[in-house]
Amino acid sequence: MIIVKCSGEQAFGGRTEDTFVIEDYHTLDELKAYIDNKQPIICKEPKRYYKWNIIAEEQLYSRIVYLYNYLKIRKVDFYIMNKEDRQELSEVVCKNCSLNNDTSSSAFRCSYEKSENGCHNFEERSSISFAKWIKKIFSRSSTNE
Repeated sequence: MIIVKCSGEQAFGGRTEDTFVIEDYHTLDELKAYIDNKQPIICKEPKRYYKWNIIAEEQLYSRIVYLYNYLKIRKVDFYIMNKEDRQELSEVVCKNCSLNNDTSSSAFRCSYEKSENGCHNFEERSSISFAKWIKKIFSRSSTNE
């Protein structure tokens, strides 16, 4: 599976930028041969995102796309979360976080690093990639089992 961001398509009203999940390809080189043949491809398009670069798995919809219409296609690092992942994340969220209001989206607003007074609030302008941070949390919780 590869997740790509496509930009520069000539569309009514201007240029667009779209994100697609393509299940049968793993690299841009594999995808390039298919694009060069100007064949349509069935992609999954996210209709809902959580914070930063997290896609809700149940909100991926199939779409037939002509990728050769786009001027630029690049691979992006998104994290696809399903309901079980979000439930697991909400179970380990710091309960002392001032931004935690017991909703699933509040789990993305709080850091899980321990501090003297509970947990730090996660800042959106943090320089670390949020997807990598989430993967680190899940790998840490799986090694503790």
